[in-house]
Amino acid sequence: MDNRQQEIIHSLMVRHATSMVRLTYRRVGDWHLAEDLVQETFLTACWKADQVCSHP
Repeated sequence: MDNRQQEIIHSLMVRHATSMVRLTYRRVGDWHLAEDLVQETFLTACWKADQVCSHP
């Protein structure tokens, strides 16, 4: 992952992580599980940075 991709993923995390955790918590009913699931989502985004960062 290059610097540009890192910046894009970081920007997405800063902008959306809190609302994603809240939404996920409402679905699963466990705050720690919600945090883990959102973390996994962003890890997947990092692994697939080429695809995520090239999407308009």
